[in-house]
This record gives sequence, C-alpha cells and structure tokens, in this order.
Amino acid sequence: MYYPQEIVDEVLANTDIVDVISAHVHLKKRGKDYVGLCPFHNEKTPSFTVVPGKNMYYCFGCGAGGSAVTFLMKYNNSTFTEALQELADRAGITLPVRELSEEAGKREKHRQDLLAVNKETATYYYKLLRSRRGERGMRYFAGRQLSPEALNKFGLGFADGSRNDLTAYLRKKGFSDDLILESDVALFNEKQGVHDRFWNRVMFPIQDVRGRVIGFGGRVLGDSKPKYINSSDTEIFDKGRNLYALNLARRSKKDYLILCEGYMDVIAMHQAGFIEAVASLGTAFTPGQASLLHRYTNRVLLAYDSDGAGVRAALRNIGILRSAGLDTAVIDLRPHKDPDEFIKKEGKEAFQERIDQAENSFFYELRMLSRSYTMDDPAQRTAFHREIAKRLCRFSDEIERDNYITAVADKYLIKLESLRRLVASYGEATGYGDQNERGRAGTAGYAQAYRGGRNGAVETGRAAGYAQAYRGGGRNGDRETGRTAAGTGAGEQVHGARQAGPGAGEKSRDTRQTGAGPGRQGLDQGQAGTGSGRQEKAGPAVRAGRPGGASPLSRAELALLNKQRMLLTMIIDERSVFPIVRRYLTPADFDGTLFRKTAEILWEQLEQGGDSACAASVISAFDTPEEQEAVAAMLNARAPEAEDGPPDPDGLGRTLRELVIAVKESSIARMSRTDGGSPASLQDLLAAKKLLQTIRTARFNV
Repeated sequence: MYYPQEIVDEVLANTDIVDVISAHVHLKKRGKDYVGLCPFHNEKTPSFTVVPGKNMYYCFGCGAGGSAVTFLMKYNNSTFTEALQELADRAGITLPVRELSEEAGKREKHRQDLLAVNKETATYYYKLLRSRRGERGMRYFAGRQLSPEALNKFGLGFADGSRNDLTAYLRKKGFSDDLILESDVALFNEKQGVHDRFWNRVMFPIQDVRGRVIGFGGRVLGDSKPKYINSSDTEIFDKGRNLYALNLARRSKKDYLILCEGYMDVIAMHQAGFIEAVASLGTAFTPGQASLLHRYTNRVLLAYDSDGAGVRAALRNIGILRSAGLDTAVIDLRPHKDPDEFIKKEGKEAFQERIDQAENSFFYELRMLSRSYTMDDPAQRTAFHREIAKRLCRFSDEIERDNYITAVADKYLIKLESLRRLVASYGEATGYGDQNERGRAGTAGYAQAYRGGRNGAVETGRAAGYAQAYRGGGRNGDRETGRTAAGTGAGEQVHGARQAGPGAGEKSRDTRQTGAGPGRQGLDQGQAGTGSGRQEKAGPAVRAGRPGGASPLSRAELALLNKQRMLLTMIIDERSVFPIVRRYLTPADFDGTLFRKTAEILWEQLEQGGDSACAASVISAFDTPEEQEAVAAMLNARAPEAEDGPPDPDGLGRTLRELVIAVKESSIARMSRTDGGSPASLQDLLAAKKLLQTIRTARFNV
C-alpha cells in the first residue's frame, strides 16, 4: 500500500530511533550520538552510529544506514509496510486502512487462516513432544544429542501413533475440514475420512523468513518408509522457494551461508554455533532457492554428505548456485558422512577448520571429474585436459578465466601456453561463459557494491557506492507493487551491482525493477538484465555504472561527490545555511541523479517551513533500502578536521563558500558541454558565470 510522505514523516517524527535500535543493538552514548557493534557485519570496534538529531543511523564500517523504517526492514527482513506499521504501533499512530477489493480481501483472509492452522498444528506437536505421550520422540532427540535449547529454538515436536488426534484438536479450535485438508496437515480417504497426515514421527516445523510456520517435515520413528515426509505445496508453502532455518541463518554476521542436505544437519550445526546453516526441504535444490539465498549472501558453502549421492547433489547444485550469481565452495567432510556426524566426532573447532579450508567449487568439480580418468594412460590424461579446457571456457571474464587457467596448469602439471591455446580454440568455437550465465546481470545489488563487503576493501566499495549514487536511479513508480521483471538490455555485470536496460521502469520499496534496452545502471537491488554481459569477479568495481565499461571515477569526480555530500550534510545539520545556499544554488546544480533528487527533496521540505525536514524524512522519501543507504551516506558526511589553533569564527562560512563554489563550477562545466547553443542556453551560461563571480566575493555569514 502507498502511504503519503506526510504519514511517513509523522511516524518518523514520533519515533525515538535510539529506543527502536537499542532493542536489537547494545548502544553506548558517545557525545550527542550512540554507538554499538553493527548488526549487519562482524566487527570488534563499534562503528555503528545512531544519530538522534538526524533520526538516522549509519555504519562507518559497512555503509548500512537509513531511518528507523530502513533499520527494521533490514534487520527483520520486513516490507516497508510492515516496518512502518510496527513503528506506527509504537507511536500510537493509526495508519490509513488498507483498502482491498472484495476478492483480494477474501484471498488475504484465506492465507491468514492457513497460517493459523499451521501455527496451531505446530503448537500441538510442540506440546505433545513435551508430554508423557511424547517420550518416544524425546528419546529419539536425546539419542541425536540435541539440547533442550535446540528443541525449543526450532520448535521441534512429535506426532504420536494416533491417526486423528490433531484433526480433532483443530476442529475444536474452529477450523473447517476443508481448511485442515488444504493446509496438508490432514488427508482424506473413504475408509478413514479426514485423518492426520503425520503420525509416529518427530516433527520439524518449517518457517518462512519472517518466522511464520508454513509447512512441516516429519521423520518416522522406526524403519518404516518413507523415512521423511514433508507437507505438499500449498498457497502459503512452496518447497522450491523456501529454505529450512533461513529465518535464523539470515541473522548470521558471516559473509557466507552453509547449504546442507537435511534438517538434523542444520540443527546440529546451529547447536554447535554455526547459525549460518540452511537446508532444502526434502526435494532437489531449485533455482528459486538459489535466488532466495542470494538475497542474503554472495557466497554459499556446500556441506553435503560425502557419499556418492551427496557428491552428485553437490555437482548439480554448484551449477544452479553459479547461475544465480553466487560464489561457491565445498566443505570436505571426509572421513565422516555428514555435518552432524563430523561435529559429534571431531568437534566444532575441527569443523571450523574445514569451513576455512573449503575447496573452490571449480576445483572440486575437476577433482570429481578426474575420478573418471586413468591418469597413467596418456590418452585418458589428454581427454581429461581437454575436458578441463572446455570447462574453463565457462568463465566469460578474461581476467578471471586467465587466473583459473594459470592455477589449473600449475595444479595439474599442464604447460601453461598449451592450455591457453586449447582454451582459446574451444572458446572461438563455442564462445565463453555458461549458457545459463550469459547475459545474467549481477545479483548482489547496490548495497554490496557500496559496502565493499565480501570481495574487496571497504574503501573500494565506498568508492563504488559513490559512483553508483553519482549516476544512479530516481523515484519511479508505485512503491508497493512488489512486481518482478527483467531487463532485456546488454549489461556489464560488476560484482555487487546489478544492471538493467532503460525503459518503462518500475521501482518500489519492496520490488525489483524492469526495463528494456542496452546498458543502464540502476540502484535497485532487484534489477536484472538478460542481454549479453561481462562479469567482473575481482570485487566491487568503481567503474560500475559507466556504459561500455568506462574507467573508474577520477579523483576530481570523487572529490566533487564528497563536496556535494558535505554540503547536503551541512544543510541538514545547520539550518541557518540553507537561506544562503538557496541564493546561489538549485537542485539542478548538483551532479548525479541521486544527489540531485536528494537536493530536490531537501529544498522542497525546507522551503515549506523546515519543521519536518530531517535526514530521516529525506531518506524515507526514497523507494528502496539501497537508495536509502546511499542517501544516509550522503547525509552523514564528515567534514575535514580543523587544524589545531585558535577558534576561527569565519571557518564555517569559508567552508560553506568553498563547497558552493565547487558545486557551481561543476554545474557550469556541464552547461558548457551541453549541445544546442541556443541564445537562451547561452544566456543561462553567462548568468551562471556571473553568479559564480558573486559567490567568490560574497561573505557567507553563518
């Protein structure tokens, strides 16, 4: 639902951001601000700062920032509407009632009813396990060495030998047989009528990322088959688009997630402290699950069984994960079968060592492939090398491909130039890049490019973020559509930035973006492009966003960005400077779409009286969390430290004049490059130059 900016501003104005964030982060007062350890990345020295005066937060370590709404969206993986509703409830503000059509209202009620059935079912199984009737289930879990804390954390339960006790319980709760059957916790046949689907099984409730129970898995006690059964897909449960324990793992501060095969592996890992573990839901791993993983990480480690079936699953899923844009590695569990067994026998320290030593997935594939060849036979050895060359052609990026060629030649004792020539010959015949990967734009999103995060230095990532903000998006379209689409343009992928073709773009707080055409860079995390693309694997590149792979921003361009940031921050921090700045600058003088849009919003709010103008209000006027983080970075710029010496009462005025001059000079330079040459544009240019001379001699009394 769309909420007017006035409503959003009212909620933010009545929200104490320190109270909101301190419920999740331990904060200490430092001067006027509060600091703590960032909940969005690992750190030992606090760099996460809450600024009550601006009603915003910002992390100088990873770049996460925004308003209280942004924080709840990011921390709880909430939608904009859910986060705003939570803050409104805290503030005692009633949001406008969401108006749904009669049909939409019925669908929403039906979904809530299904969720209610699952919640009651989970509660029933949970209590049954802890009663006298659940002793057999408790003995099983005790044999698997699960602690009471783990049982409670995962809401584990038990379905005893009765075939209709749950059904009777749900009927007493007022649920109809049709609803019970549709939720798939019960079945129907002519002989038994409506009866429980699960019996004589320990139960694993399956939750979505918001912690709502959407389905169940059950393991039989004894030797009956099948060993595991899972809920069938329903209106609220899609096995191919959910992952077990992702609601818990997404809170991990690690820069990777670990993909396991089964529920018990995940629970054992969480119990040992590896809360980054998730598992698929009793079916083959799907592209939808890979895309879901990519919302939370760029890197996935596979901890599959070390037997033949586990190897086959790993080889299959490496390709799926790679096609989703994820870096992958494989944890070697030998001589043990699975993570649960490994941790019990070797301990968590040894398991952490295996994580640290996880094998690059490409080399894992080659190692498994080598088992099919007899290396002592020259013919088979040659065939193996040819197969390696074909697989090296998967890498569309020349630098990445060459790095792998060098590493493979060294590992398998192949002459480097011979391997290069062989790869080139196959590449000329078939092209480079996986068929599934060609043209796939990156899925890490703007936030990763901005933070620098997992594949490069933080400062490099910040530079990429400024480049993105410098060139990036605007506020287009319906905020709440939630639609997903793909661009069809040719795009250059840079790790940590997604591209889309320009065209009819739809962007929302909770959405992805669509467009058609070649090569526009945007800020929305959900953008995609399906045209021909080139990948950069060497970290978040500064040149992200320049069509045709242009060079990184120059020092002069980066300096201008920083001056624009400082000027916008100064306007927010010192309201008295706005009347001065407004005499000489308009939002059109700012360079870069996002900077210009920020100035437009700030000018509009301050010219309307300024009472509601604050950093949080400006931030909330942008549609996506990624844009909001970029704007938070802008409005949290730090001016250069003053040199030691006596106080300079004119220092602020001189700094302000220098910043205004820099922005105006850049604006004039752009005007001079504009084609057309009409008398009006010439007059505008002359007027701007005259105004610049006035600025140079003006005294800025702040």
